[in-house]
Amino acid sequence: MHDRFSLDVIDRILIHITELKTLNSALVVSKHTHRAFSTRPRSILTAVLRNENPECWPAVVRFIHYKTTGELLEDEAHAEKVLIDGKGIGCYWALDPFVNDWVEMFQTRYTIKHDLSATQFNAVSRALYRLWLYQACFGKTWSQWVRGKKDEVAQQPVIVEINPQKKYGPLYAERTYFLAEFLRKEQYGELAIIFRFVQREAVQWLSRGGLWGAYSEEVWEVALELLARELDEIVEILQGYRTFYDSVAVSLDVVQEQFLVSALPLDCGDLHPEIIILGDDHLCFTQCDLCRNTGKYIWHAFNRMYIGAWWGTPIEFSERFMNYSSSLVDAIDEHSEGLSIIDTLVDDVLRREDSNLWDKLICETCMSGLLDKHLTDCWRARRASYGCPEDSSSDDGRDL
Repeated sequence: MHDRFSLDVIDRILIHITELKTLNSALVVSKHTHRAFSTRPRSILTAVLRNENPECWPAVVRFIHYKTTGELLEDEAHAEKVLIDGKGIGCYWALDPFVNDWVEMFQTRYTIKHDLSATQFNAVSRALYRLWLYQACFGKTWSQWVRGKKDEVAQQPVIVEINPQKKYGPLYAERTYFLAEFLRKEQYGELAIIFRFVQREAVQWLSRGGLWGAYSEEVWEVALELLARELDEIVEILQGYRTFYDSVAVSLDVVQEQFLVSALPLDCGDLHPEIIILGDDHLCFTQCDLCRNTGKYIWHAFNRMYIGAWWGTPIEFSERFMNYSSSLVDAIDEHSEGLSIIDTLVDDVLRREDSNLWDKLICETCMSGLLDKHLTDCWRARRASYGCPEDSSSDDGRDL
């Protein structure tokens, strides 16, 4: 049927296709359609990719252009003029799934419902592409500088300066200029929120097994450099598909800045900056099924698997809720399933309190209370299955 149309008409049809996979199917089934495509392939590919990412377009195309050419366009306005070729489409298909992984993680961490609205999805995706470009442009140089700082500290004693002048890392002016565009657009908040989200994911992952530090301060020192790596590498490390043997730990006191200029603090107290993106869909607006209050982080069946490192490393977790248990910390360190031990104990705690709590919405305060109430007894019941000896006991009967 398409053979009846002129190449010009088919061209006009193709540029209105909204998904690349649909374009690909059209080219496979019709030689006539493919001939029309061959007259203006870059224009058609660019149009369809733009249709697929209408709200994120400048950020997407600027990122793809840099990854395929090594050229950083001055701003997103200049990216509007770029035409994408087959290499660019291949780059997009290879890297966009990583962006979607991060979007799904953001959704799981900060919402109760299963899907983000189009506006929310676009805001998160747009910020992720901008952050990834920032990492690709400046991350390697900044990471090498951090590693150099580590060597400096090892070779000479630390001198405490009185009223020291802040020393910024490499390409500080360029990094600041890069971010200034989003300040003008009033979209820097999105970028800072997404950086903080990635930061929290990295810190919690590093905290879970206690391998990168006994306490959060040590974990932070490792996370500092990790965040300068690109998003695909970070997510593969977090998901266990890539090793992390080349980690480096450097104190923020030595480096004196985070990789993202003007980054938000990791601990914002009772504030939830993600509200800027999610609005009323942020889970802090959800009522806790136990205390009936709102305003706190909510644990539910889909995000509870990440509870293990919410309160820090295994040592910090056991200190907070068990007055420290050496057997629990040792079990996490020594067993291959160690990372899931805390998750198992949390399920035990919920069952001990009420068998119907498994699928309830529980705020951070109530969950903390349940752990404080039952965790010691739940670990005593589980300890033998991991071959752990009994801990000595404190005056209040808790494990030490």
